[in-house]
Amino acid sequence: MEALLKLRGEGSGRIYSLLAAARKAGTDLLYHISEAARARALTLLRVLLPEPREEITTIVVHSASAVPKMDVIGHSDTYVQVSAVIDGRLAFSAATPIIKGTADPVWEHEIPLDGFSQNPSDVTVRFEMMDKDHLLPTDRTNEFIGQAELRLAELLKQPSHTLLMQNRSGDPVLRWSNPPTPCELKVSAQLGGRPLSGAAASSATKQYPKHIFMMSRGTRGDVQPFLALARGMASQRGWLVTICTELAWKDFVEGKATDGCGDGAVRFLPSGGDTALQTSTWVAGQAMKAKTEVMQTIMMAAAESNFFASAPVIATMIERAGTEQAIDLLVPGFTLTGVGLLLSERFEIPLAAFCLQPTCIPSRDPEWRNVIPIESHGLSLLERVEKGYFTSHAALQSLKTCFESAPMSSLSLPKLRGYYGLSPSDTWRSVFEQDIPMVIPMLPGTFDMPGDWNPRIEMTDFIFLRSSAPGAGKLSQDVAQFCDEARKAGRKLVLMTFSSMPVPRAVMLECAVKMVDHCKHAMSLIYVGPQQQDKPPKALMARTDELKADGKLLEAARADFGVLFREMDAFIVHGGLGSTVEAMRMKKPVCVTGILLMDQRFWGKVCHEKGIGPPPVHIDDFHKSCVDFVDEALDPQSSWLAAAATTGEFGRSDGFLEPRGKPGVAANVNHFAELMESGLKPVRACRGSWVEAADQCRVSRSSAAEAEAETASAA
Repeated sequence: MEALLKLRGEGSGRIYSLLAAARKAGTDLLYHISEAARARALTLLRVLLPEPREEITTIVVHSASAVPKMDVIGHSDTYVQVSAVIDGRLAFSAATPIIKGTADPVWEHEIPLDGFSQNPSDVTVRFEMMDKDHLLPTDRTNEFIGQAELRLAELLKQPSHTLLMQNRSGDPVLRWSNPPTPCELKVSAQLGGRPLSGAAASSATKQYPKHIFMMSRGTRGDVQPFLALARGMASQRGWLVTICTELAWKDFVEGKATDGCGDGAVRFLPSGGDTALQTSTWVAGQAMKAKTEVMQTIMMAAAESNFFASAPVIATMIERAGTEQAIDLLVPGFTLTGVGLLLSERFEIPLAAFCLQPTCIPSRDPEWRNVIPIESHGLSLLERVEKGYFTSHAALQSLKTCFESAPMSSLSLPKLRGYYGLSPSDTWRSVFEQDIPMVIPMLPGTFDMPGDWNPRIEMTDFIFLRSSAPGAGKLSQDVAQFCDEARKAGRKLVLMTFSSMPVPRAVMLECAVKMVDHCKHAMSLIYVGPQQQDKPPKALMARTDELKADGKLLEAARADFGVLFREMDAFIVHGGLGSTVEAMRMKKPVCVTGILLMDQRFWGKVCHEKGIGPPPVHIDDFHKSCVDFVDEALDPQSSWLAAAATTGEFGRSDGFLEPRGKPGVAANVNHFAELMESGLKPVRACRGSWVEAADQCRVSRSSAAEAEAETASAA
């Protein structure tokens, strides 16, 4: 009984299941005493250990900061609508009181989620910040400020959360002060009326040899190489790496950050923005469908300005991360080059870019194009005009200036620099004149580098994200069985994937069915990727189902490419860096098709110039040549197959099929370490044209090459 009394004393902080188990154990013990004593003991036991009841989760909305003005006069009258959503259905909703006349409201308001029995992982908690309209006091007239979402399970993981508010377009909500400040909401959760405790200590409480701050925005393909590099820096050097990117990739980054980081650590901070949401609009869809070089150049020119709204958020995150441990290096992606240079100058932190798309780097070399032209109209004259005037870097930089210096925009690059007290500067003149490092994760020889780039724009090695967890690197049962049955039947295997690119399912299936039905070699085809929502014709679906039943066609949502690619005999890919190079590593023929955005054309050109596949072709036209591709690719005497057997070397004697688990990571990590040891300096403003700086780089490189040749000759 003394043990039960002690347990009851601790019960307020224990899990109810433990109390229930103790109560049952106590009751069982009572059967060893007399009936009268048992009756008295049971009465006492019910008082000491009452039946457990379900604990109620309470959400606490604490405060907000930098709430923007929604009214002409004064501050917003702010409240927060808290909703619980289960399977897309609204299950609960409640609001905080209204706080008037302040940009930094404080509520400290508790909202109990009573009556919930669902798994917390199935419940999404949505926080909508609103401005109360007092002139027309109805819910319909209240103004939406911003929102944030997270799963209830995540909310319960740690004592408190600071949530970045985003608008319905996915951009961060900013208060237009000087400089602009991101709007954030502080919330927490309580369980059974008790604040949560015992959250894991922040990795920043430990001091690391270096602190690297990476910033990237875009699709998963834009983030994944940064994560591979970050894990390499953490595991091989023991560094702390902060990755600042979109909230859509939070689970991806944090899920991989625990895998093989050694003595280092990888953390996530939000940049704001939602590329997937922004590219899902009708206008973006029409732009991505366009095949013309004009539209491709326009999209390339707007690539950075589309993400300028993230600049104030990233600046805030740099300050926040730097208070825990000083940042030693900023590493921006190509869509944040101008922002990265601005922040390097503002915070006086050295910078080295990690550039996944080298065609964004300008050059006066007429053969170096920002967009690789493809046949798109069938009108040769128009295509010659496009190739001549809209694929050059002169055209690209002119358009970039229009987008990035738009005088009517409050988020132009000159205005952003002004907010932080910086003078105007030309991004690429700074890169060329100050020899700012730009690391290109590709093997030397992948393409011919222009002669007017600064000497610190260098190629290293291809980089891949691999898992070191036990059991990782396995195919799902359906994919493994499909491959095994194809091999047993003597059929060749072809893989088709477009990653997250919006290729209609009907278009994909038309090509897939045509290849399987008409290829002169026995083959099976597996498509890996999301299933688009369009409805293919009934006849096409009927034939698709027949081929699936025969084991000749399979649609899979996902697969480990590092394992699956080794089973394939030919590849049809969308032209992303990761999947294309992964296919090239297998030394098999590769065809690049899809909607062919920007660098996807570049990789199609690389495959064609290496002799391992045809020129890149838009998916709308692929049905005309898809059978020809598999006929040639699967022929044992194929010239593509012969060329593919040697492309892995890319000018190196040791090839680039590295041991699994070390795919190019070490080379990139070591290169960044060498750059930091060389004494990098923060960026400074440079005015004037990049053309003059590029010309000077060409002269300097030419002089250096001549001097090196003379030295070699004398030796």
